[in-house]
Amino acid sequence: TSALPSVFMEQGYATIAVHPFLPDFWNRNLVYPRIGFDRFIHIGNLRHQEVKGKFISDSAAADEVIALLDEATAPTFLLLITMQNHSPYGDRRYGEVETRSVTITSPTLHADSVRDYMHGLRDADAMLGKLTSHLAGMDRRVLLLFLGDHQPNLIPPGSTPGAFTQRLRAEAGRLPVPAVTGKFQG
Repeated sequence: TSALPSVFMEQGYATIAVHPFLPDFWNRNLVYPRIGFDRFIHIGNLRHQEVKGKFISDSAAADEVIALLDEATAPTFLLLITMQNHSPYGDRRYGEVETRSVTITSPTLHADSVRDYMHGLRDADAMLGKLTSHLAGMDRRVLLLFLGDHQPNLIPPGSTPGAFTQRLRAEAGRLPVPAVTGKFQG
């Protein structure tokens, strides 16, 4: 079976992957062309470079996607993998945030880790708002799918890998993670 980007490419779509991180991480620079992406936008050629916390911000990633879609002259399949809300958490990457809105009572969850993660979720939600507003104003049909590729790792900073319990993983899996699908027509 063919990868989804290849299927779209065969139908005349432009196929673009955007990942605001190192191009050779997980060999994306080698894999993406093989599965049908004709362009790969990464930290080395990204036009929107605002950093929030440790990584390129979700807002900047949305601006990159909006620019690419606005410039598109053909139907486009675009994959965006964001980085802003990626682990490690717990170092207060955003400063003192979510101290009033997030209370942690579990001894197995690290409060600063959860607060960092939740603040990142708020920014991801804002990014989705920016994208959906822009997509709704486009004069072509658009499908937006938002998903996560793994659960957050909310263990305390400096923990030994594998030292956290399955109870912790189950507890972390119950944190709210938004999944939004939408179809917009101009």
